[in-house]
Amino acid sequence: MAVPRPQTRQFEAFMTNLSYARRMVEAGRMLTPFRSPTIDIDDFYRAAWVQAVAAIDHWLHEEVLRRVAELAAKDSPDMPYQLRV
Repeated sequence: MAVPRPQTRQFEAFMTNLSYARRMVEAGRMLTPFRSPTIDIDDFYRAAWVQAVAAIDHWLHEEVLRRVAELAAKDSPDMPYQLRV
């Protein structure tokens, strides 16, 4: 069963950040035939990895904050005690 794609601003930002990482990988692939001692192609792959990890870290934090804000806005008796205080 497929999970539906989230339709949130936070997820769209995550996908945009991942596309930046994919572009860095593609740049590395395109530059590989032109290896030179002054350009370290592996830097593109390292940068893509860092970008992807940062993207998921940022999305996770933003998603948690969004969901907490939704819970706090409900102001229901079912709300966790920590959010009612």
